Amino acid sequence: MNIRSAYEKTAIIEEFVAVAAFLVLFVTVLIQVVFRVPLVIRTIPYAPIWTEELSRWLFVYVVFFGASRGVHSRDYIMIDTVVKKLPKRVQQWIQIFVDIIMLVAVFMVIFVAFRGMPFVARQRATTLPVTLLYLYGVLPVTFIIMAFRISVSTIGDIVIIFSNQEEAV
Repeated sequence: MNIRSAYEKTAIIEEFVAVAAFLVLFVTVLIQVVFRVPLVIRTIPYAPIWTEELSRWLFVYVVFFGASRGVHSRDYIMIDTVVKKLPKRVQQWIQIFVDIIMLVAVFMVIFVAFRGMPFVARQRATTLPVTLLYLYGVLPVTFIIMAFRISVSTIGDIVIIFSNQEEAV
């Protein structure tokens, strides 16, 4: 398997996880809403307490897998009003510079996330029968995927810049 196919397969996995988490989030919030209806409250005297924590966890999964997917399509936030007015070659170099800065930030998050894993592995969730490792574990996973994506994009941009430079000579 080459890098480009792995790159695209991770995008499919990300989308699947994000969509699945969002669907379960929808059902969980729907359960919360249904248990607040007066007819249900009179029939069933208690609401499930786990729905609030699970919905919060699923929201975190949707956000981080969605952010990783945004890096794949380069749909992240940037202010490019001035950059769009610059020559194409300068825009490409600025994009590489931004990617390198993002890569450094991503590696910092990965480092901090792995350092915190032993601590959160010992803590239990309040209403769910699992440790917080399953919540905080999404950080290193998605940021490793982001690092992979940023690296592949940056290498591709560098190859494009130097292949165009050779053609111009």
